[in-house]
Amino acid sequence: MTKILVVDDDPGILEALTLALQSVGYTVEGTGNAQEVIERVQTFKPDLVILDLLLSGINGTQICRTLKDTQETASLPVLMISAHPSAARAVAESGADGFLPKPFDARTLFERVERFAAPAA
Repeated sequence: MTKILVVDDDPGILEALTLALQSVGYTVEGTGNAQEVIERVQTFKPDLVILDLLLSGINGTQICRTLKDTQETASLPVLMISAHPSAARAVAESGADGFLPKPFDARTLFERVERFAAPAA
């Protein structure tokens, strides 16, 4: 089963993404704590990380760069999300595999997720 780690410090968005992805069969863990993302990746071993660009404490681009610069996680797909107007440029510079601007609908979310992770069973 495909596992997705969702990282967003907005509890409403985190819950909505988690529930939407679980509703179509993905195994999902979520966190709003930027400090624990690397540890969660190591323990949960997701097939995809959905990562908000602007997080409290550590910027999402820094987390993405760390994942992409680490041999064990370099090939882990990262889909970044953001409502920030200049997000697309920052995401491209971070090494993320894809970008989804907020707000987005469920159909668009599922299409982007399926580009990087096997469709849910």
